Amino acid sequence: MQNKAQVANFALSKNPSPPAQPRIVGKQNGQRLNSEYLVEVTNPSTTAGAPTELRELPSTPPGFTVDSVTVVPDGPTPLVTSAQEMTRSNNTWTLGAPALQPVPAGQTSRAKVVVVYRVTDPTVVNDQALTCSGSDATKGFYNNAQLAFGSNKTSDSAACVSGLTVGFSVTKKIAGTDANTKDQAAAILEGAGTFPITYEIKNTGKAPVTSVRLNDQRLNISTGQPGAALPITGLTCNAANRMTAITDGVEVTPQTPLATGQTLICQWNAPASLMPNYGDYHADRIQVTSQYAPPAGQVAASQDPPIALQAVDPAWAVRIPVAVGTLPKSGGRGATGYLLLGLAVVGIGAISLTRTHRTT
Repeated sequence: MQNKAQVANFALSKNPSPPAQPRIVGKQNGQRLNSEYLVEVTNPSTTAGAPTELRELPSTPPGFTVDSVTVVPDGPTPLVTSAQEMTRSNNTWTLGAPALQPVPAGQTSRAKVVVVYRVTDPTVVNDQALTCSGSDATKGFYNNAQLAFGSNKTSDSAACVSGLTVGFSVTKKIAGTDANTKDQAAAILEGAGTFPITYEIKNTGKAPVTSVRLNDQRLNISTGQPGAALPITGLTCNAANRMTAITDGVEVTPQTPLATGQTLICQWNAPASLMPNYGDYHADRIQVTSQYAPPAGQVAASQDPPIALQAVDPAWAVRIPVAVGTLPKSGGRGATGYLLLGLAVVGIGAISLTRTHRTT
Protein backbone atom coordinates (compact mmCIF):
# COMPACT_ATOMS: atom_id res chain seq x y z
CA MET A 1 0.00 0.00 0.00
CA GLN A 2 1.42 3.37 -1.02
CA ASN A 3 1.43 6.20 1.50
CA LYS A 4 -0.23 9.40 0.37
CA ALA A 5 2.17 12.35 0.39
CA GLN A 6 1.36 14.87 3.09
CA VAL A 7 0.56 18.42 1.98
CA ALA A 8 1.66 21.29 4.20
CA ASN A 9 -1.01 23.38 5.89
CA PHE A 10 -0.54 26.93 7.10
CA ALA A 11 -1.92 29.33 9.67
CA LEU A 12 -1.66 33.07 9.02
CA SER A 13 -1.29 35.70 11.72
CA LYS A 14 -1.12 39.46 11.21
CA ASN A 15 -0.44 42.32 13.65
CA PRO A 16 0.51 46.00 13.48
CA SER A 17 4.26 46.66 13.54
CA PRO A 18 5.30 48.26 15.81
CA PRO A 19 2.30 47.47 18.01
CA ALA A 20 -0.22 50.22 18.79
CA GLN A 21 1.77 53.11 17.27
CA PRO A 22 -0.73 55.45 15.56
CA ARG A 23 0.08 57.06 12.23
CA ILE A 24 0.29 60.87 12.25
CA VAL A 25 -1.87 62.63 9.64
CA GLY A 26 -1.49 66.32 8.86
CA LYS A 27 -4.55 66.75 6.59
CA GLN A 28 -2.07 67.83 3.95
CA ASN A 29 -2.82 67.00 0.33
CA GLY A 30 -0.26 64.54 -1.00
CA GLN A 31 1.10 63.49 2.40
CA ARG A 32 2.34 59.91 2.29
CA LEU A 33 2.66 57.55 5.22
CA ASN A 34 3.60 53.94 5.86
CA SER A 35 1.38 51.53 7.73
CA GLU A 36 3.35 48.41 8.63
CA TYR A 37 2.10 44.95 9.58
CA LEU A 38 3.92 41.82 10.72
CA VAL A 39 2.78 38.69 8.86
CA GLU A 40 3.61 35.29 10.37
CA VAL A 41 3.00 32.05 8.48
CA THR A 42 3.13 28.94 10.68
CA ASN A 43 3.49 25.45 9.22
CA PRO A 44 2.20 22.91 11.79
CA SER A 45 2.71 20.03 9.35
CA THR A 46 5.49 17.45 9.36
CA THR A 47 6.62 18.45 5.89
CA ALA A 48 7.88 21.72 4.45
CA GLY A 49 5.85 23.59 1.89
CA ALA A 50 5.33 26.96 0.26
CA PRO A 51 2.10 28.97 0.02
CA THR A 52 0.80 29.63 -3.48
CA GLU A 53 -0.22 33.27 -2.99
CA LEU A 54 -0.29 36.06 -0.42
CA ARG A 55 -3.11 38.59 -0.80
CA GLU A 56 -3.45 41.96 0.89
CA LEU A 57 -6.73 43.90 1.02
CA PRO A 58 -5.96 47.27 2.64
CA SER A 59 -8.88 49.54 3.48
CA THR A 60 -8.79 53.22 2.59
CA PRO A 61 -10.20 55.69 5.15
CA PRO A 62 -11.99 58.76 3.70
CA GLY A 63 -9.54 61.05 1.94
CA PHE A 64 -6.86 58.38 1.30
CA THR A 65 -5.68 56.09 -1.47
CA VAL A 66 -3.14 53.25 -1.47
CA ASP A 67 -0.02 53.87 -3.56
CA SER A 68 1.82 50.59 -3.03
CA VAL A 69 2.09 47.43 -0.94
CA THR A 70 5.50 45.81 -0.41
CA VAL A 71 6.47 42.58 1.34
CA VAL A 72 9.82 42.80 3.17
CA PRO A 73 11.80 39.90 4.71
CA ASP A 74 11.81 39.66 8.51
CA GLY A 75 13.17 37.26 11.10
CA PRO A 76 15.54 34.29 10.84
CA THR A 77 13.21 32.40 8.45
CA PRO A 78 11.81 35.09 6.15
CA LEU A 79 8.82 34.46 3.92
CA VAL A 80 10.58 36.36 1.11
CA THR A 81 14.30 36.76 0.48
CA SER A 82 14.11 40.36 -0.75
CA ALA A 83 11.61 43.22 -0.86
CA GLN A 84 8.77 42.35 -3.24
CA GLU A 85 6.20 44.87 -4.48
CA MET A 86 2.76 43.33 -4.75
CA THR A 87 0.62 43.48 -7.90
CA ARG A 88 -2.66 45.36 -7.73
CA SER A 89 -6.00 44.23 -9.12
CA ASN A 90 -8.81 46.57 -8.03
CA ASN A 91 -8.55 46.59 -4.21
CA THR A 92 -6.55 43.36 -3.91
CA TRP A 93 -2.75 43.19 -3.93
CA THR A 94 -1.08 39.83 -4.60
CA LEU A 95 2.32 38.15 -4.43
CA GLY A 96 2.63 34.77 -6.16
CA ALA A 97 4.43 31.51 -5.42
CA PRO A 98 7.74 32.27 -7.15
CA ALA A 99 8.50 34.94 -4.54
CA LEU A 100 7.23 33.02 -1.49
CA GLN A 101 9.75 30.80 0.27
CA PRO A 102 8.99 27.31 1.66
CA VAL A 103 8.14 27.25 5.35
CA PRO A 104 9.98 24.47 7.21
CA ALA A 105 7.88 21.87 9.01
CA GLY A 106 6.86 22.96 12.49
CA GLN A 107 8.29 26.46 12.03
CA THR A 108 7.11 30.01 11.36
CA SER A 109 8.23 32.31 8.57
CA ARG A 110 7.82 36.07 8.85
CA ALA A 111 7.59 39.15 6.68
CA LYS A 112 6.60 42.76 7.04
CA VAL A 113 3.91 44.21 4.83
CA VAL A 114 4.38 47.93 4.17
CA VAL A 115 1.31 49.76 2.86
CA VAL A 116 1.93 53.29 1.56
CA TYR A 117 -1.12 55.52 1.93
CA ARG A 118 -1.49 58.98 0.39
CA VAL A 119 -3.85 61.82 1.32
CA THR A 120 -5.99 62.78 -1.69
CA ASP A 121 -8.73 64.89 -0.05
CA PRO A 122 -7.76 66.56 3.25
CA THR A 123 -11.27 68.01 3.69
CA VAL A 124 -12.80 64.61 4.52
CA VAL A 125 -9.99 63.24 6.69
CA ASN A 126 -11.31 62.89 10.25
CA ASP A 127 -10.22 61.34 13.53
CA GLN A 128 -13.35 59.22 13.93
CA ALA A 129 -12.71 57.38 10.66
CA LEU A 130 -9.02 56.99 11.53
CA THR A 131 -9.65 55.24 14.85
CA CYS A 132 -9.67 51.43 14.74
CA SER A 133 -12.80 49.75 16.05
CA GLY A 134 -12.49 45.98 16.36
CA SER A 135 -13.24 44.20 13.10
CA ASP A 136 -14.84 47.25 11.46
CA ALA A 137 -12.97 47.51 8.15
CA THR A 138 -14.20 51.09 7.63
CA LYS A 139 -12.26 52.40 10.64
CA GLY A 140 -8.54 53.11 10.75
CA PHE A 141 -5.94 51.67 8.40
CA TYR A 142 -7.57 48.24 8.42
CA ASN A 143 -5.76 45.55 6.47
CA ASN A 144 -6.99 42.04 5.75
CA ALA A 145 -4.56 39.35 4.57
CA GLN A 146 -5.23 36.01 2.90
CA LEU A 147 -2.79 33.16 2.39
CA ALA A 148 -3.62 30.64 -0.36
CA PHE A 149 -2.15 27.13 -0.33
CA GLY A 150 -2.89 23.55 -1.30
CA SER A 151 -6.11 22.90 -3.16
CA ASN A 152 -8.16 26.09 -2.76
CA LYS A 153 -7.28 26.48 0.92
CA THR A 154 -6.90 29.88 2.56
CA SER A 155 -6.03 31.31 5.93
CA ASP A 156 -7.16 34.83 6.83
CA SER A 157 -6.00 37.38 9.37
CA ALA A 158 -6.61 41.11 9.79
CA ALA A 159 -4.94 43.96 11.64
CA CYS A 160 -5.62 47.66 12.08
CA VAL A 161 -3.48 50.73 12.77
CA SER A 162 -5.14 53.92 14.00
CA GLY A 163 -4.34 57.41 12.80
CA LEU A 164 -4.09 60.72 14.65
CA THR A 165 -4.53 64.11 13.04
CA VAL A 166 -2.25 66.99 13.92
CA GLY A 167 -3.36 70.59 13.43
CA PHE A 168 -4.33 73.86 15.08
CA SER A 169 -6.48 76.94 14.61
CA VAL A 170 -5.67 80.57 15.36
CA THR A 171 -7.84 83.48 16.42
CA LYS A 172 -6.43 87.00 16.31
CA LYS A 173 -7.98 89.74 18.43
CA ILE A 174 -7.33 93.47 18.39
CA ALA A 175 -8.27 95.21 21.64
CA GLY A 176 -10.18 92.07 22.61
CA THR A 177 -12.27 92.00 19.41
CA ASP A 178 -12.23 89.10 16.94
CA ALA A 179 -12.53 91.51 14.02
CA ASN A 180 -12.31 89.30 10.93
CA THR A 181 -13.94 91.78 8.55
CA LYS A 182 -14.07 95.51 7.94
CA ASP A 183 -17.61 95.67 9.30
CA GLN A 184 -16.37 94.10 12.55
CA ALA A 185 -13.37 96.43 12.90
CA ALA A 186 -12.08 96.94 16.43
CA ALA A 187 -12.24 100.55 17.63
CA ILE A 188 -8.98 102.19 18.72
CA LEU A 189 -9.46 105.54 20.43
CA GLU A 190 -7.50 108.55 19.21
CA GLY A 191 -4.70 109.29 21.65
CA ALA A 192 -4.21 105.70 22.84
CA GLY A 193 -0.50 105.01 23.19
CA THR A 194 -0.77 101.27 22.53
CA PHE A 195 -3.42 98.66 21.84
CA PRO A 196 -3.31 94.92 22.64
CA ILE A 197 -3.01 92.23 19.96
CA THR A 198 -3.82 88.68 21.06
CA TYR A 199 -3.20 85.34 19.33
CA GLU A 200 -5.10 82.25 20.49
CA ILE A 201 -3.63 79.03 19.06
CA LYS A 202 -5.77 75.94 19.77
CA ASN A 203 -4.73 72.33 19.18
CA THR A 204 -7.57 70.97 17.02
CA GLY A 205 -5.90 67.63 16.30
CA LYS A 206 -5.19 64.51 18.33
CA ALA A 207 -1.39 64.72 18.31
CA PRO A 208 0.50 67.26 20.47
CA VAL A 209 1.67 70.59 19.02
CA THR A 210 5.30 71.18 19.98
CA SER A 211 6.04 74.64 18.53
CA VAL A 212 4.53 77.38 16.36
CA ARG A 213 5.87 80.26 14.29
CA LEU A 214 4.00 83.57 14.34
CA ASN A 215 4.21 85.97 11.39
CA ASP A 216 1.88 88.99 11.41
CA GLN A 217 1.57 91.01 8.19
CA ARG A 218 -0.26 94.12 7.10
CA LEU A 219 -2.99 93.61 4.51
CA ASN A 220 -3.80 95.93 1.66
CA ILE A 221 -7.31 97.09 2.61
CA SER A 222 -8.33 97.21 -1.06
CA THR A 223 -6.86 93.95 -2.38
CA GLY A 224 -6.34 91.91 0.79
CA GLN A 225 -2.79 91.08 -0.29
CA PRO A 226 -0.20 90.72 2.52
CA GLY A 227 2.54 93.31 2.81
CA ALA A 228 5.09 94.37 5.41
CA ALA A 229 5.45 92.39 8.63
CA LEU A 230 4.33 93.79 11.97
CA PRO A 231 7.22 93.95 14.46
CA ILE A 232 6.04 91.60 17.23
CA THR A 233 7.81 92.84 20.36
CA GLY A 234 7.31 92.11 24.04
CA LEU A 235 5.24 89.00 23.37
CA THR A 236 4.07 87.08 26.45
CA CYS A 237 2.13 83.81 26.63
CA ASN A 238 -0.03 82.02 29.19
CA ALA A 239 2.30 79.00 29.40
CA ALA A 240 6.01 78.55 30.06
CA ASN A 241 7.85 78.59 26.75
CA ARG A 242 11.01 79.35 24.84
CA MET A 243 10.85 82.19 22.30
CA THR A 244 13.18 82.52 19.33
CA ALA A 245 13.32 85.46 16.94
CA ILE A 246 12.83 84.43 13.30
CA THR A 247 12.56 86.38 10.07
CA ASP A 248 9.56 88.71 10.37
CA GLY A 249 8.24 87.00 13.48
CA VAL A 250 8.83 84.79 16.48
CA GLU A 251 8.84 81.04 17.20
CA VAL A 252 7.16 79.89 20.40
CA THR A 253 7.99 76.47 21.86
CA PRO A 254 5.81 75.62 24.88
CA GLN A 255 7.65 73.86 27.68
CA THR A 256 4.81 71.32 27.67
CA PRO A 257 3.45 70.57 24.17
CA LEU A 258 -0.15 71.59 23.56
CA ALA A 259 -2.46 68.64 24.10
CA THR A 260 -5.74 68.13 22.24
CA GLY A 261 -8.12 71.03 22.93
CA GLN A 262 -5.54 73.17 24.75
CA THR A 263 -5.04 76.82 23.75
CA LEU A 264 -1.85 78.86 23.83
CA ILE A 265 -2.68 82.56 24.32
CA CYS A 266 0.00 85.12 23.47
CA GLN A 267 -0.29 88.91 23.59
CA TRP A 268 1.74 92.04 22.89
CA ASN A 269 1.01 95.76 22.94
CA ALA A 270 1.26 97.34 19.51
CA PRO A 271 2.19 101.02 19.24
CA ALA A 272 -0.51 103.40 18.05
CA SER A 273 1.85 104.42 15.25
CA LEU A 274 0.74 101.25 13.44
CA MET A 275 -2.71 102.77 13.08
CA PRO A 276 -3.75 105.20 10.32
CA ASN A 277 -5.44 108.53 10.93
CA TYR A 278 -8.80 108.41 12.68
CA GLY A 279 -11.67 107.34 10.48
CA ASP A 280 -9.35 105.16 8.38
CA TYR A 281 -8.96 101.41 8.56
CA HIS A 282 -6.07 99.08 9.27
CA ALA A 283 -5.97 95.37 8.38
CA ASP A 284 -3.44 92.65 9.09
CA ARG A 285 -3.24 88.86 9.19
CA ILE A 286 -1.57 86.44 11.55
CA GLN A 287 -0.06 83.35 9.95
CA VAL A 288 0.84 80.50 12.29
CA THR A 289 2.99 77.72 10.86
CA SER A 290 4.68 74.61 12.17
CA GLN A 291 6.38 71.48 10.92
CA TYR A 292 5.64 68.09 12.42
CA ALA A 293 8.18 65.34 11.95
CA PRO A 294 6.27 62.03 12.12
CA PRO A 295 7.87 58.89 13.60
CA ALA A 296 10.58 57.50 11.33
CA GLY A 297 8.71 54.24 10.79
CA GLN A 298 5.78 55.92 9.09
CA VAL A 299 7.77 58.05 6.62
CA ALA A 300 7.25 56.57 3.15
CA ALA A 301 10.55 57.85 1.74
CA SER A 302 13.49 59.81 3.09
CA GLN A 303 12.83 62.65 0.65
CA ASP A 304 9.24 63.12 1.84
CA PRO A 305 8.96 66.49 3.62
CA PRO A 306 7.74 66.90 7.21
CA ILE A 307 4.05 67.60 7.72
CA ALA A 308 3.52 71.33 7.13
CA LEU A 309 0.84 72.97 9.28
CA GLN A 310 -0.65 76.43 8.77
CA ALA A 311 -3.51 78.55 10.11
CA VAL A 312 -4.34 82.18 9.33
CA ASP A 313 -6.75 84.78 10.71
CA PRO A 314 -7.22 88.40 9.59
CA ALA A 315 -8.05 91.32 11.86
CA TRP A 316 -9.37 94.83 11.20
CA ALA A 317 -9.23 98.01 13.25
CA VAL A 318 -10.27 101.64 12.89
CA ARG A 319 -9.09 104.69 14.81
CA ILE A 320 -11.85 106.95 16.13
CA PRO A 321 -11.79 110.24 18.08
CA VAL A 322 -12.32 110.22 21.83
CA ALA A 323 -15.30 112.54 21.55
CA VAL A 324 -18.01 112.39 18.93
CA GLY A 325 -16.48 113.11 15.57
CA THR A 326 -16.55 112.09 11.94
CA LEU A 327 -18.03 108.65 11.31
CA PRO A 328 -15.69 106.08 9.76
CA LYS A 329 -15.99 105.45 6.05
CA SER A 330 -17.79 102.14 6.70
CA GLY A 331 -19.66 101.30 9.85
CA GLY A 332 -17.51 99.00 11.95
CA ARG A 333 -19.15 97.21 14.85
CA GLY A 334 -16.48 98.31 17.32
CA ALA A 335 -16.32 101.88 16.07
CA THR A 336 -20.08 102.30 16.01
CA GLY A 337 -20.31 101.17 19.61
CA TYR A 338 -17.89 103.85 20.76
CA LEU A 339 -19.62 106.56 18.74
CA LEU A 340 -23.04 105.62 20.12
CA LEU A 341 -21.57 105.67 23.60
CA GLY A 342 -20.29 109.19 22.96
CA LEU A 343 -23.70 110.31 21.76
CA ALA A 344 -25.30 108.76 24.83
CA VAL A 345 -22.93 110.63 27.13
CA VAL A 346 -23.74 113.92 25.39
CA GLY A 347 -27.48 113.16 25.61
CA ILE A 348 -27.31 112.38 29.32
CA GLY A 349 -25.42 115.62 29.88
CA ALA A 350 -28.07 117.63 28.03
CA ILE A 351 -30.90 116.06 30.06
CA SER A 352 -29.06 116.77 33.28
CA LEU A 353 -28.60 120.44 32.37
CA THR A 354 -32.30 120.76 31.49
CA ARG A 355 -33.36 119.35 34.85
CA THR A 356 -30.96 121.69 36.64
CA HIS A 357 -32.48 124.73 34.92
CA ARG A 358 -36.00 123.58 35.84
CA THR A 359 -35.20 123.29 39.54
CA THR A 360 -33.59 126.71 39.88
